[in-house]
Amino acid sequence: MGSEKPIVDDFNNQEEDKLGTGLSILSFCIPLAGAIIYFSNKSEKHGKAEKACHLALWGMLVGFILNIIGYLIEAAG
Repeated sequence: MGSEKPIVDDFNNQEEDKLGTGLSILSFCIPLAGAIIYFSNKSEKHGKAEKACHLALWGMLVGFILNIIGYLIEAAG
């Protein structure tokens, strides 16, 4: 009786744990912002932190590939 958990609205908790569209775009375009979002949310909102981290890593990878393509185009021309 004393060990009963309070009723928590799981839907609201899931909504808070999602990374919004604006922050998703920011994390992808500016990976440093994604890292900051990750470290500021990793202890409380794991889903939000994980999504920001993945988008930041993808953003770095896409930026790296675009830099290589740009370098190859410049070297060829």
